[in-house]
Amino acid sequence: MILEGHKVKLALAGARPENYWDGYREEVFSLAEGLGINKYVLELGFLSECDVSFLLSSADMAILPYSEGASTKRCSLAACFLHNLPVITTGNKLLPGFLADNENIILVKPNAPEELKGRAVELITNKALKEKIKRNAEGVRNSLSWNNIAKLHIEIYNELAKGKILVISMGF
Repeated sequence: MILEGHKVKLALAGARPENYWDGYREEVFSLAEGLGINKYVLELGFLSECDVSFLLSSADMAILPYSEGASTKRCSLAACFLHNLPVITTGNKLLPGFLADNENIILVKPNAPEELKGRAVELITNKALKEKIKRNAEGVRNSLSWNNIAKLHIEIYNELAKGKILVISMGF
């Protein structure tokens, strides 16, 4: 994308447990150096909650390519929605129905870098699509908010206290 003139940066944030992603890190930086774009790859390390929020609030989009597909149980995905970021991520059969491709999220196949790049360029160049994704993601933000999750848990506990057996789908 950089070589095609798009102004993008890759921010790698998070603590690095010993040997956890050293191979990935080395691969990313080796590839970036080989392409002459290593100045566009930022290794930020561990960030405080406030710094993560600032980083997400400053971003134009989030690209979260999971090899096994996205899940609303991932804090990184939820955090992106809560910061009103359009999200491009890998789909799978287990995604909840409230995540709709090209409506409130953009889904790509796992291990499909060309498709991911194409969808990212589309999101950069198609302002109407970007705004549509952001606007329609409001319901997802509300579903994933801590206030909503707490409210659902209170409902569960109240029903259990009444002796009722209850099955609630939180959409996760």
